[in-house]
Amino acid sequence: MNIFTIPLKNIRRKILRSCIILFIFSVGVVSVVSLYKVSKVVSQTLEEKLNKFGANIIINPKSESLTINYGGVNLGNLLYDIKYLELPPLIDKIRNIKYKNNISAIAPKLVVVKEINGKKIGVVGVNLQKSLK
Repeated sequence: MNIFTIPLKNIRRKILRSCIILFIFSVGVVSVVSLYKVSKVVSQTLEEKLNKFGANIIINPKSESLTINYGGVNLGNLLYDIKYLELPPLIDKIRNIKYKNNISAIAPKLVVVKEINGKKIGVVGVNLQKSLK
């Protein structure tokens, strides 16, 4: 009897217990490997979708805001002292940034709130040719 024959004799004597332990360890290893593979595939597809969509940069004009709370309830923000951006110099600054080769399109949008027939309506102005690109 040596060190290698003791476990083999124990496995032969308790075959059911050995099979159950082997099955449980197999299921554990298979589940860990499959979860790793699934998470890897999900992260790769998410990365591909984000690369196709690209990064967006939103540039807002400088404004001062006042948060209005009453009784612990947030009633929204009040914007005042809004300084509007001038479009041509802003576009020139964007085209001169360090990563200008990675920019596919500059599609400015003008968003304002106007009062029409006594109702406040949000109006968005876009350049369709650049936005559809």
